[in-house]
Amino acid sequence: MVRLPSEAEWEYAARNLGQFFKFSWADVSTATCQNINFVESRIPGCDLNSTKKVCSYSTSLSPLRNPPQNMDSPQGICDLNGNIAEWVEDAYLISYQGVPTDGSANQPAPNSNNLQKVYRGGSWRHTLSATTSLVRSAYNRSSQANFLGMRVASTCVSDSPVEICGDLIDNNCNGELNESCL
Repeated sequence: MVRLPSEAEWEYAARNLGQFFKFSWADVSTATCQNINFVESRIPGCDLNSTKKVCSYSTSLSPLRNPPQNMDSPQGICDLNGNIAEWVEDAYLISYQGVPTDGSANQPAPNSNNLQKVYRGGSWRHTLSATTSLVRSAYNRSSQANFLGMRVASTCVSDSPVEICGDLIDNNCNGELNESCL
């Protein structure tokens, strides 16, 4: 079954398998326009006012980067920070109090008037501070925005509790990507 990842699954991947990484590719305090796509009018070249080609900060797709630097996470996941913000399955709550502790998504209570859904990662329309792996935001789940997109996950039919396929982690393959899920 293809689905949105839960917020816990997204964060686990964005923080390099659960470590406290501010950005998905490294434990660094800041990033520049050479690392991710975000809005910063004071820095030339940052205000692109649009998305960039997916994975355009990956060394494998940008061999002319000088100096060579890979902005993928150590698991090979690209664009978790900046470029396009990503919906996750969870209904938005201000705090994590009362959310599931098993990694599954927080679903709104029946007859709830909570129309907010979580998105993570920031986008080309967000400032650098809003693109870190630590920031979570909300938007009306029935709305559309040119800065929001999605990354899909897949639920496994196996003994493994959850598999995140494609760009994310596959528990059945010892952390390797499972392209059969795409």
